[in-house]
Amino acid sequence: HRCDSYPVEIVLSGLSFNAPNTSLPAATFSIRENGILESQYQYNLTNDAINTSIWRFGPVPGQLADGQIVTYNLENSSVTATCAGNTTECTQGSFDDSGFLSFALTNLFSPTDVKLKTVDGDWVYKKSDDAPSYMLKEVKSDGSLGDVVLRTAVTKPGHCTLLKLCANGATVENLAPVGLTLMKQNDYARVCTIPNSN
Repeated sequence: HRCDSYPVEIVLSGLSFNAPNTSLPAATFSIRENGILESQYQYNLTNDAINTSIWRFGPVPGQLADGQIVTYNLENSSVTATCAGNTTECTQGSFDDSGFLSFALTNLFSPTDVKLKTVDGDWVYKKSDDAPSYMLKEVKSDGSLGDVVLRTAVTKPGHCTLLKLCANGATVENLAPVGLTLMKQNDYARVCTIPNSN
């Protein structure tokens, strides 16, 4: 119940090592209203067929008409997001996933900058032998860390492919870290589901 005080819970579903090629890593978003948590929508993570350093994180087709699509370029650590309901970019920025996970994002319509950073470094494990783990906070103008924007909770016991996140909202500033976390959870899911050879 680590997420009880957060308005949004997200369950990341990585793929097992033997998942069919047609399967996609997914994130299921649930919104808490009046104390009741209800599943609202699902986002999938897809890899570009031509440029494998490009990943897209967006709603399942037909499920969320006004969903935003986040695109990551792993070559230059850039991130962009389209606006709800059209293809115009509304957010752009960069991320650093080495050591401390951090994001620098700019809303292009109401020129505001958002900076996010984890409390601790080493949020992922080099051999993908454990799930991602972090508490991501907003960076204040003086450089100190403010409120929690997103945090990992736990993997489901007996189901290492699933990881729960707690979020303070479902804004694009929260979406960008969720997609990147799903990439890392998917790496872990492939490793943790390989039968132990001992």
